[in-house]
Amino acid sequence: MKPSTVIYIAISVLIMLIGMFICSAATASAEASNTDIYYSKENEAGDMVFTYDFTENNIRKLSIETLDADINIYKVQGNSYIELINFADGTYTFSYTNRIVSLTNNTNLSNLLQFGTNNFYFDGLRHYLRGISDPNKSKTVNVYVGSDSAIQSVVLSAASGDISLASMTNTCDYSITVSDGKVDISSITSAGTFEFSGDNASLSVKDIVCDSFKASVHNGNISTSNMSSANSVYANTDAGNITLGLTRPITEYKAKLNSVKGTVSVYGNIYEMGYNDPVENSADINLEVSVNTGNITITE
Repeated sequence: MKPSTVIYIAISVLIMLIGMFICSAATASAEASNTDIYYSKENEAGDMVFTYDFTENNIRKLSIETLDADINIYKVQGNSYIELINFADGTYTFSYTNRIVSLTNNTNLSNLLQFGTNNFYFDGLRHYLRGISDPNKSKTVNVYVGSDSAIQSVVLSAASGDISLASMTNTCDYSITVSDGKVDISSITSAGTFEFSGDNASLSVKDIVCDSFKASVHNGNISTSNMSSANSVYANTDAGNITLGLTRPITEYKAKLNSVKGTVSVYGNIYEMGYNDPVENSADINLEVSVNTGNITITE
């Protein structure tokens, strides 16, 4: 290694150490004067929490994409807001444009570096140092949807993490994608379309009323109870079981149920060759369920 290279490395390390010292001194000074220098604040449990209130924004679409976080959506009385828990500043992009709230999670410094036409802006080493202080803390996105919210579309995507969605009453389309995790849905009383796709994932749905329902999983189970769909129900998995609890009797569906390596049970009756509705069935609601390896069960 050339002497000049060693000198450059030594100078770089020195500058970095000076920067870390300045960040530590600034943090201590800010805490002493009760001044916020971070986007997120630390709560009593020691978690970093960023909060954004979108009550007055009259948003129409909520889009959340995470790498390794749980996502929870609740219907509440009062204000609508989002909480990001243990997301280090600079590891996510948060925006509000055209009545759309978007959150995208990443794991690098790209959001701390903002490039312009003739310059770039560094948002702060303090955010990165704070972000790596405790990388083992679990991340969570909590969305509280107020009773007056007019959200019409919810798009959720998690590479690794669980998703829960409860007690939504406004007419809304839902699109959920999970690579590795589980999804729990309950008390969705006026959904438009509901779509779910997963890799190593499971879906549990309780008490849902929708126009159409579609769920597809590569490896995992799909289960519903007290589900009502006005137009269509589609469900399939490569490896796993599908259990559908329907509010309508199966005679009100154009039903096609098939398991390649498993059984098909309709109200306790086993159909070895799959189940197809009688030719004279004039129902106009499609019910198509297919499994490669696993069982299909239809219940009331």
